[in-house]
Amino acid sequence: MIFSGVVRSYRCPTCEKNYSSVLPTSVIPMLTVVVIAGCLWSSLIEKIVGMRLVSILLGVGLAVASVAVIFVFLERFTDRWLTTRTCPRCNVKLESVGGGFVDGTTPTKQELLMYLLILGLPLLGWGSAYLLTV
Repeated sequence: MIFSGVVRSYRCPTCEKNYSSVLPTSVIPMLTVVVIAGCLWSSLIEKIVGMRLVSILLGVGLAVASVAVIFVFLERFTDRWLTTRTCPRCNVKLESVGGGFVDGTTPTKQELLMYLLILGLPLLGWGSAYLLTV
């Protein structure tokens, strides 16, 4: 299937509440978004710098870096308990109860938001470059 993820599950030993998170590992959609964002970044950089090879390398680099930065940003703000590994209810350290690979899932809202932000950053750059030239 196209969408997949790695599931991580945790349990609070005090209140017995379970928490889980899905790390998106969807290769085809991620690759498609990175290629489109890389093309957008490289065309923007080529307008500024004027050198084709440098703009392609910088565009792909910015697209890949934006995936990592946006993923960490979204994970930090959507699943805060995941980065601290503490229960949001009772502030106790969570126990890992397992996890695994899930294939054929529907895309999560965090994954779709991540794709939207990855494609939105170069478009925001295009808009700001347009405003600077007007």
